[in-house]
Amino acid sequence: MTDTGFGPSNAPDDASPTRQVTAPGQPQRTLAHVLKKTCRVNADRIAVVQGDRRLRYAELEEQAGGIATWLHGQGLTAGARVGILSRNCLEFVIADVAIQLGAFTRVGLSPRLSLDEVAGICNDAAIAALFVDESWAESATEITKRTASSPLVISFGTGAAGAVPLAGPPAATAGAALPEASENSAAMLAYTSGTTGKPKGAVISQRAAFNMCRHTALAMPDVGAGEPVVHTAPLAHFAFTIAMASLAHGGTQHVMANFDAAALLDLVETERIAVIPMVPTQVKMVVDEQLRRSRDVSSVRCIPYSAAPIAAGQLRTAIEVFGQVFVQLYAQSEVLPPVTVLSKDDHRAALAGGDERLLISAGRPLPYVDVKVVDADGNEVAAGELGEILCRSETMMDGYWQDPAETARAFAHHGWLATGDVGHLSRDGYLTIVDRRKSLIITGGYNVYPAEVERVVQQLPWVAEVVVIGIPDERWGEAITAVVVVDQTVVADGNDALSAQLIEHCRAHMAGYRVPKHVKYSGPLPRNGAGKLLTRLVREPYWSTRTRRV
Repeated sequence: MTDTGFGPSNAPDDASPTRQVTAPGQPQRTLAHVLKKTCRVNADRIAVVQGDRRLRYAELEEQAGGIATWLHGQGLTAGARVGILSRNCLEFVIADVAIQLGAFTRVGLSPRLSLDEVAGICNDAAIAALFVDESWAESATEITKRTASSPLVISFGTGAAGAVPLAGPPAATAGAALPEASENSAAMLAYTSGTTGKPKGAVISQRAAFNMCRHTALAMPDVGAGEPVVHTAPLAHFAFTIAMASLAHGGTQHVMANFDAAALLDLVETERIAVIPMVPTQVKMVVDEQLRRSRDVSSVRCIPYSAAPIAAGQLRTAIEVFGQVFVQLYAQSEVLPPVTVLSKDDHRAALAGGDERLLISAGRPLPYVDVKVVDADGNEVAAGELGEILCRSETMMDGYWQDPAETARAFAHHGWLATGDVGHLSRDGYLTIVDRRKSLIITGGYNVYPAEVERVVQQLPWVAEVVVIGIPDERWGEAITAVVVVDQTVVADGNDALSAQLIEHCRAHMAGYRVPKHVKYSGPLPRNGAGKLLTRLVREPYWSTRTRRV
């Protein structure tokens, strides 16, 4: 793909690859257009709720439009990168809509990032403005000082030195004309999670964001328009997808600043919540809490989950608690959800037939998405054979922000996006993701993908979390090591007894070269704001003194 806009050139803010122009008379296929339309069609409906605060769609458009107009008055132009660094809150949704109405480019930042990481992304994206919540407002001056573009910082709270309070100037400027975002302009920079290296900004066009809303709705066909959704997963990442798709269909967004299983279930009961997007670690905690003290969760119609599959045993328990409401969505920063879908019917069939092959899969591609698996030479492999997963979708990125070399590598397979994930396709089209290509462990000359070992270890009832890594070993090159978080509510045995049990279990279920040589025990494993495990942080202490990392 050729795109001067991603290189380190003097390309304009809205530079992006040349795409087919919309035929005359067709509606704008942009996220900005969809949001503007839904605010007017659903004017009297409740759009966002946080605690006692409720905002109607008409109020959402008025406030978001006022902020967008004010930002243009501060000198920002269409295509300027505008970040949101905040926990989930009502103002987050207003800011998100404002960014689209103003034809700006969204940059979502997890509030769990360090100041160094925030400054790194702000510098890479050349952020022009940054919305922050109260937890980050005190750092406004430092962020501005450490970012070359000296962004305007707007606080969701009362303000702090170096930050403008959201309740101030923006509210007085609604009603002015705003520029229209084009289908080819960048709706967002979606920064990769940095699980295996430095985050990169995936440039997502307005057209791709529009199709994200459409595809997400197709993945959950029995969820009706206007139904209430609760967001505990970060709006900066996964929950953004569900929120935008729900807003497009007139849904009500309930936002929670922090994940709390008990508070979430209480809210589900009182507000009759229909949709609960979660990551697998949250699902387990919510199920445990519901088993501890039952609430009325009969209103729940769909629990979309992403980031990873759920272990088969945990999923069975979750379905006993919530019913057949689970839907798995597979995607990446580079290609917005969903690429593949493991539907409610798939979950039901897998459990009824005892087919764990289905449960550990990521489902099948949507009708509008192409997926194939290739070998190291780019040749498509037979069903069941491992290889790198490639895809083509209307929701995939145009390229990496100002990184033409990485963009070329990502699209080296004749326009197909190389996901970096390793997996296989079954004859009936189900995709199973084995691991990240970069996570490969080479031990004694054998290739081992950690996820293959992790799935076996997770079968043990006392394993709350596990990550498998390779550590330096003179004999084997890399020794397979299981780093385990023990569920103390299940077992009270000492670590030596547990280690012996784990190794014996693995020997019974996998080839000898895949069995862990070491078992280590840990507190909660490090995760990023999207809930993805940061394997590199677990691996780093063992390799920090080595020149080679394999």
